[in-house]
Amino acid sequence: MPSLQIQKHVEYHDNIIRILGVSQDPSNKDHLLVLQYAKDGNLKDYLARNHLTLPWNDKYKIACGIADGLHCLHDENIVHRDLVMTHKFHTIISYDFISITNISKVTLYSSPISICCSVLQHSKNILIDHGEPKIADFGISKSLNTGTDLVNGVFGMIPYIEPKRLENPNYRHEKASDIYSLGVVLWEISSGQRPFRNSSYDAALAISIINGLRETPIAGTPQEYISLYQKCWYSNPQIRPSIVTVFQSLQSLGGVIKKSMQEIEELNHS
Repeated sequence: MPSLQIQKHVEYHDNIIRILGVSQDPSNKDHLLVLQYAKDGNLKDYLARNHLTLPWNDKYKIACGIADGLHCLHDENIVHRDLVMTHKFHTIISYDFISITNISKVTLYSSPISICCSVLQHSKNILIDHGEPKIADFGISKSLNTGTDLVNGVFGMIPYIEPKRLENPNYRHEKASDIYSLGVVLWEISSGQRPFRNSSYDAALAISIINGLRETPIAGTPQEYISLYQKCWYSNPQIRPSIVTVFQSLQSLGGVIKKSMQEIEELNHS
């Protein structure tokens, strides 16, 4: 299937989940996709468990890893279309050494814009293994070379979808669309919370986002990091930074943070 071909093409990258094989459930004959095991679960749950004690150095490591994985996809002319914390239909069963995804569910990626937020805990599009992020779930990725979507409709959750896509479901998903989603994920890494957690993910929220609503920066977040993710979620896709710019900016910011931590440690031991 196309999603398997896409994922196999880029799984050499450390920040993209690897496919280990395909099996079949003997009880119902559903096909099972065997993926590299990520011991820390999905990013949403990882942040919920660790955010209060997670230093900025580790947050930058996660942000850089996600950006690096997306950089690889864009280098291969692939857009991910669903760079979000969780997804509605994707189910993963975890074992001691693998995780298994029911690939028959991939055909269900055709939800309308009115998405029920009670199922946000299902699926894992960004997994964490020993603190290292892995982009997963290629059921709705597409190659830009094909010129057509693998599936139709609006995907993912409303806060992660760029305004032009919310306004026009036929709007073509491009690399800049992934950058918008990445900006929301970067905010989520800084906050440890899902975006607009006190709002229903409905048409009213979509309209507010189209009209310019964005999440509020979290106190204590480095200003350079805030500036970066705010550029990512510009309404105009033409002025959003490229993934190369985002990745290089995060690398530079991470270096500054690491140096500051070393200086603080040296002062504490002097």
